[in-house]
Amino acid sequence: MGGMGKTTLARNLYDDSLVKDHFDVRAWVTISQTYLMHDVIQGLLADIGAVTKKGNSFQDSTQILWKSLKGRRYLIVLDDMWTTEVWDDLKRIFPDDVNGSRIMLTTRLLDVAVYATDSFSPPHQICLLDEEKSWHLFCQEVFGQEDCPPEFQELEDIGKMIARNCNGLPLATSVVGRLLANSTMTREFWGYIAENVNSVAIENDEHCSEILSLSYNHLPHHLKPCFLYFGAFRGNYEIPVTKLIKLWIAEGFLRPARSKSLEAAAEGYLNDLIDRNLVIVRRRGSNGKTRTCTMHDLLRDLCKKEAQNENFLHIVNRYSKISPRDMNNIPRRLIMHYDVTCFFFDERVCNTMESTTLITRSLLCNGGILEALPFYKSFRFLRVLDLVTTDIMEIPFDFLFLVNLRYLAFSYLNFPVLPYKISLFWKLQTLIAQDLRIIIFRDSVGYYHKDTPPEIFHMAQLRHVQMSEIFLPNPIDKENPIVLKDLETLSIIVDFICTEEVLRKFPNLKKLGVSYYTDSIEDWSAYNLKNLVRLSKLENLKCAFTWPPNETFLPNLNFPQSLKKLTLIGSKLSWKYMSIIGSLPHLEVLKLRRFAFTGEVWEPVEGEFCRLKFLLIEETNLVQWIAENTHFPCLEHLIIRQCPDLEAIPSSIGDIATLK
Repeated sequence: MGGMGKTTLARNLYDDSLVKDHFDVRAWVTISQTYLMHDVIQGLLADIGAVTKKGNSFQDSTQILWKSLKGRRYLIVLDDMWTTEVWDDLKRIFPDDVNGSRIMLTTRLLDVAVYATDSFSPPHQICLLDEEKSWHLFCQEVFGQEDCPPEFQELEDIGKMIARNCNGLPLATSVVGRLLANSTMTREFWGYIAENVNSVAIENDEHCSEILSLSYNHLPHHLKPCFLYFGAFRGNYEIPVTKLIKLWIAEGFLRPARSKSLEAAAEGYLNDLIDRNLVIVRRRGSNGKTRTCTMHDLLRDLCKKEAQNENFLHIVNRYSKISPRDMNNIPRRLIMHYDVTCFFFDERVCNTMESTTLITRSLLCNGGILEALPFYKSFRFLRVLDLVTTDIMEIPFDFLFLVNLRYLAFSYLNFPVLPYKISLFWKLQTLIAQDLRIIIFRDSVGYYHKDTPPEIFHMAQLRHVQMSEIFLPNPIDKENPIVLKDLETLSIIVDFICTEEVLRKFPNLKKLGVSYYTDSIEDWSAYNLKNLVRLSKLENLKCAFTWPPNETFLPNLNFPQSLKKLTLIGSKLSWKYMSIIGSLPHLEVLKLRRFAFTGEVWEPVEGEFCRLKFLLIEETNLVQWIAENTHFPCLEHLIIRQCPDLEAIPSSIGDIATLK
């Protein structure tokens, strides 16, 4: 992103006296987004003081530049490069005399930086400032020194708050600091600035706004809606990547590709935004992938501004003034950041809602309690409905009129009940019921059903089903040809019986969560766990047991060879069976929780866990762990928790070269 200090750092190096003395000739040129090669060459020639004639052709100018640099030790700075094509055009112009000449470039795009460098000189990525460095920069701008002078000590606490609220962005810190340096030095004024840092930075420095806007304006067309969507989330919210990707897919932002799934394409979009420094990675998962992300407050404000300009989304908070005119102009996406009850039962809103919100396709609500869903008639064309942070008392049967839903996420305040005819959501891609107990289904007559309706096997567009606990039936119609080929996530299924009929419906399942509650299972063969091997695309499996299985469990279990992540909870298996897991060729993450394995001694076998990168052992009676570094050749992360009897972690584990 802009404002990180790339140009400032490059300029400080360029103007350093030692650098000046080291090079025979130096030149600096800024590459615009719509650059002309001839102008770039002329800029370099002017900077090195080369003699040129007016009207020289491009070829003549290139020859003059090459001859002017030939045999001399030069430093060339190419500032703000946007494409790899620029480097391809320029690199041929600079002679390589192996004399210590250097070319330094700045760019917002990681792929451009990587493209222009080699393994011997990897790109230097500038990070956001920490609090201490932000404070020093702030003081330098305000007071002309790195600390607060004694005569302004009463402002130090507020000053540190201002610097902290700039969130490590040098540009914002400098802009606000320069403003305060020329303003009234009072606690009242500084307190106002502390509460309005982002708006102050944008409104008082046109250059700051232009720099940030460039990042958005230069985005490829397919990334712009993905970028603007970040404006829908609160500033202090760490956005789960899995949720973000599901929403992007439901919104229709992704381009279908034959070679990869929509989820893989969305992950690529996100990584592109991260590489452009527009999105910040907050947490990574056990597999190393981005787990949660966020955005700098200044960029989020830019998102909101651009989203409003383009009528991309509309945000309602407790301070928003709602009028019939506002309702008439509501865009396709409505975001609510306060108690939704205050909105849906506002008389002014209700009077105009049914006739004006038919255009709304997405509704994301945060906060409040809804005794019922009063809006299903007004928002009948909804595609996205996110009520995860809004507690719902009841979902009425008429809710099924929202037949265009692609994404439905909610949480219940009381006992979770869903309409039995859930298959009427025939376009549904994602169904999420968060932090609930076992889901119960109610039919139109009023009867309650524990099992999920068999018609769920008719919902051909399903991609992700995530519920706290559901019972999955066998398909009633075994001749039904519908296959849920897009289904990738299914969890958490209680006492899952892995019949061939069921598994044939999910040929591309990648993530499965199952939980076994009963303590009376004498013969595990009835659960057909051997059939799990039929899930040839399965990458993530989580198995939880309230009661540990007996000795008939493992002989009836067959893990798919495709597994990359395995979590076992409460299985109480003997360590001697660990080879069944260790032999999985693609396993990268293994989590053993709540006595997943028991016994005092574990000695791994050589040649197993060849790709394991993450190992968690939690709650076990393990006493001796006898292992060498060769047993886990790729291990990067090891976490041991609540293992009070463990005498020691094998010393040779520390010799694993990949361990982080």
